Amino acid sequence: MCRRSLLLLLATFCVGARTGGKNENSTTGRDHLSPEGWDALAEFTETKQRLPLDGFFFAVMSYPINVRGRNAIRSTWANDLAALGAQVKFFIGGEDLVEQFSAWEDDEAAAADVVKLKGLRDSKSNLTYKTEATARWIHDHVKDFRYVVKIDEDVLPVPEHILSIAATLPADRLFGGQLIRKGRPSSWGKYKLDREYRYALDADGAYPDYVNGNMYFLSADVVAVLADYHLQTTTSVSSASKSELFPFENIHVAMVLRDKAGIEPVDLLSAVDNQNSVRFMLSHDMFMNQRHDVVPSLCAKAEYAAYHPVSPWLLLHAYGKGLHAATCNYFDLDHSRFWRERNQTFEYYELQNWYDPERVIFSPPSERQELQQRQPAPEETTAAFLVLADLTEITRINILKWKGMSLHSNLSAKILYDEERVDRRNLENLAGGNVELIAMSRQEQTQLYPEVTYNTFSGLYGAPAKPAEITWLATNEAARKYEHAWFVESDVFFTGKFETLFRKYLREPADFVSPHFAANAPGYPDTFWHFWQDCDLASGAVHAHSLISMHRISRSFAIDVHTYLQSGRGGHHEYVLPQLCIMKPECTIHQMNPGEDTFYYRYRPAQNLDWVKNNWVDDRIYHPIKSQAAIDATAKDMAEHTASAERRAAKWRDLLGKASHD
Repeated sequence: MCRRSLLLLLATFCVGARTGGKNENSTTGRDHLSPEGWDALAEFTETKQRLPLDGFFFAVMSYPINVRGRNAIRSTWANDLAALGAQVKFFIGGEDLVEQFSAWEDDEAAAADVVKLKGLRDSKSNLTYKTEATARWIHDHVKDFRYVVKIDEDVLPVPEHILSIAATLPADRLFGGQLIRKGRPSSWGKYKLDREYRYALDADGAYPDYVNGNMYFLSADVVAVLADYHLQTTTSVSSASKSELFPFENIHVAMVLRDKAGIEPVDLLSAVDNQNSVRFMLSHDMFMNQRHDVVPSLCAKAEYAAYHPVSPWLLLHAYGKGLHAATCNYFDLDHSRFWRERNQTFEYYELQNWYDPERVIFSPPSERQELQQRQPAPEETTAAFLVLADLTEITRINILKWKGMSLHSNLSAKILYDEERVDRRNLENLAGGNVELIAMSRQEQTQLYPEVTYNTFSGLYGAPAKPAEITWLATNEAARKYEHAWFVESDVFFTGKFETLFRKYLREPADFVSPHFAANAPGYPDTFWHFWQDCDLASGAVHAHSLISMHRISRSFAIDVHTYLQSGRGGHHEYVLPQLCIMKPECTIHQMNPGEDTFYYRYRPAQNLDWVKNNWVDDRIYHPIKSQAAIDATAKDMAEHTASAERRAAKWRDLLGKASHD
């Protein structure tokens, strides 16, 4: 925020405090200022009144590894709110922190604004404890605060609109935000309520009134109630009873305040009054089940004091640059995509339709152009792995391609094979003497990683391939000479020489390269929650996904992934790799251009070689390509998958029909 903008905000606040509303000559509280506003500002400066947000404490619920997210917040809205007098601190779990990840963060910044809560290991299941512990810490360590704003790190508050709210808040007994009445538990996904917690529901099966947990306001006396409750009832997550740790923190807070102090939540839907064009929050949580084109109408009605969810990339690109329009544009894009994918009218793996690689590029365009002009890295610095779990007609073709690569390039051609399923002698005869053969096994890899880590990271079938690639690249002494390594599953078919494709990316320094990358993938937090729930890196704002049947990874990033896995954290590899890279400030991602490199790349359905021949385009990636026998063997599973997708689509079409009549 420039100095003039800050002065405008201060003056607008002073005028609002006098008149009980906005400056009538200003449409946003920022663009215009009346003579009365300048007089108010002069008086404000001369009398040295406290800044308008003095006494406001913004408690940002942050995930320990999300350093890039914290940096984005520091450079945007946290900086501006601090200039208006507010305190802003990030709260993270203080237990089982990884020193390597802590080193990503500037020591001075972390010392100033990061609070490590003792006795807490950050995870989705510990959010209730985290909220209580945060209230206790603020109560014990912060002097003269009047209000606490509990805010998730994927929320974007707008400072000038926060000022409008601040001018109208009651002094005490405040638990306010986006009020939800008669909310009901979900039967699936992130917000499914397990049977043991149904004591919270009334006779009609509804929750008590509560507010959206992404951002809400608490007066100091209310914070004291939560702090005292935390002190009295729990000293650690393990010793607290389930009734004290209701899984959804905002509903838990509502029940504690109601039962201990008779405090009910209040609606801050309108920032000042019914004529105000500023509403409290535009959150996908509140419109995710509404029709696919609902966002433009919501954005046309009003601006908002906060937006959710906002990724670090969107925050940096929208803040101060037409924030409302930019945020609404991406909310509309994602929501429309999600709906159409759900009702099967939009194909997620049609890469051209989901192709917006700019949403994972954090460096300025000039820096990207400079990188593209650099000299190609020597071929010797890149290893190329073919990953095998069997020997079929497709894999045999690829083995011969790897043999050719070993003879006609300086790329380090290697085959990573499952020794429990592939006969080494047959492999040696096919690959020749120049391709290095490296064995892997499930038994070996399960001994190297915590059980929950292996079971979730390895994927749907528990195969050793993805853990094994990280193990080799991060820990093997021979890997030290490589900057990057490609890993290509055996059912990836390329209508050219693989070395030709790999050479195209010798200029590209990115840590993570993949044919498929979705900055905001469908399915979060409901449809595919059985995968998402194991990845604490994922959030409403950043639930990126990459189908990594073929990908390139840097050795430095592989070391980060290995450290993450060794810490006992988990998640499916298709989620962990992109999420972790987004959270690391120096990590870079590059999506291969589908118009240049990819013809057919998706999870299912598999095609055979005849299909490839009938759809042949030179130098293009095809996946999955399998033998007809393999396709026939999985026909039943594929039919069940298709039927399940259609049932899901029918449900969403029904919801869309209902929403259209609301």
